[in-house]
Amino acid sequence: MLYVSFPKDTGIKKFPHLIMRETGLMEFICEHGVGHPAVSSAKFKDEQHKHEPGTWSIHGCDGCCHEDFPDVEFHPAEKGSDLATLTIKESKDAEGSPS
Repeated sequence: MLYVSFPKDTGIKKFPHLIMRETGLMEFICEHGVGHPAVSSAKFKDEQHKHEPGTWSIHGCDGCCHEDFPDVEFHPAEKGSDLATLTIKESKDAEGSPS
């Protein structure tokens, strides 16, 4: 496992650590010790393994990740579950069509 700790003066307070799991998935570790998948890493793993979008972004979530990433859609856990998923918001061109 690769572990990166960001210096305190970088302005990254909520996610001070980044890890790469044995699977290759990158996760930000929030100030509460919870791992939140890096969305681009999770998307890559979904595509690499031909999984449904969002499969690699499923994680036990404390809510930190959906507040700080405006280009990410947060899908909260269903009632009775602690798991949440993240997906990259679909970008639209100037005419409002998906790009």
